[in-house]
Amino acid sequence: MLQFLQGEVGIRKQHCQQIVKHIRAMQQQEQVKPAERRVTVAVEGNISAGKSSFLKMLNDARLNMQEEIEVVPEPVSKWQSAGEQGFNVLEAFYNEPERYAYTFQNYVFVTRMMQERETRQCKQDIRLLERSVFSDRMVFVRAVHEANWMTDMELNIYDSWFEPIIASQPSLVPDGFIYLRADPDTCLRRMHLRSRSEEASVSMEYLEGLHEKHESWMFGEKQRMPLSIPLQIATPSLPNTPEVPDILKGKVFYLDKGKQTLLHPSINARPLLVLDCNQDIDVDKDLDAKRHYMEVVRAYCRFVRDANQNQGPHLWPQRPPVSQALDLGRGPTELDTIFSRFDIPQVTGMMQQRPDRVEEILRHQLEGLKQQLAASQAAQAMYGGSGAQMAGMR
Repeated sequence: MLQFLQGEVGIRKQHCQQIVKHIRAMQQQEQVKPAERRVTVAVEGNISAGKSSFLKMLNDARLNMQEEIEVVPEPVSKWQSAGEQGFNVLEAFYNEPERYAYTFQNYVFVTRMMQERETRQCKQDIRLLERSVFSDRMVFVRAVHEANWMTDMELNIYDSWFEPIIASQPSLVPDGFIYLRADPDTCLRRMHLRSRSEEASVSMEYLEGLHEKHESWMFGEKQRMPLSIPLQIATPSLPNTPEVPDILKGKVFYLDKGKQTLLHPSINARPLLVLDCNQDIDVDKDLDAKRHYMEVVRAYCRFVRDANQNQGPHLWPQRPPVSQALDLGRGPTELDTIFSRFDIPQVTGMMQQRPDRVEEILRHQLEGLKQQLAASQAAQAMYGGSGAQMAGMR
């Protein structure tokens, strides 16, 4: 490649070396062999569906799973004490949702990115996340927008940085999902039992709306079923996928954008394990129930890993070019070069220190990217060829 760029294209040797080094680094990042990757699974569900208890149960020392599983709980403590002054962003959102919905959802995304980076190098084979950036977008952001707590402009701003970050950070995309399915009545009762002060104003209507959005995300608008009917899902067979173990039959299927119109393309065809969590379990004393769920989760993660290895990139979609994620119709080289300059660690640090200025920070970064894109297009119009190539030749 070095000889081609220098001899055929005519780029200087020093720039050729930089280009080749960058391309090789991108290839190593994007073409990680499935066999060398641990399995990352997001545990999803309504408020008080039992996610924290479920993860605590799997983390019980008596199950001897600590060497297999890394549990990553939601960063609630960060939401309750943000920045140097310790702003309780969670409480602010619940008290004044129409004022703080956008600020809170932005900060939630930032803290999930921070968690992903902090746990990226864990040694365990399985990483279990309490929720993901996708339930943030498909459930909670959608809910606050429909409630008119987030304006159309704020939603567009959210999406304008959500898409390029997801496209450039494939490690934010889980290999699979576990949905803890509980009806809103159960969630409300459990929420009152745990008595988290910030949740005192959460209504039954809000829980019902979140439940409906989880259901439409997971099953599609026409596939939802009453909770009174035992959930039995026919697992479709995709080419080369491993056989579903008996312990998982009737509980696993694949997310399908053809049926779920709100599904983000980066998680299309990801496997989903659905567990009925309406029954209360004593997570401190019921060791048999713990062992059962341990075996279910272990079998599911093995299934995800085997399917991942067998299918490769045509089942687990690789990240699209930034240009495709933004639907701009431009070549990926130019836009990927521009968005590679989006300094995510710096932006994350700034947001952590100043959660009250999240919108201002994001607007500033996006405006800078737009200016770079405009300059690149101007160079292309003046000199011909892509602006990124012209920058590399000088």
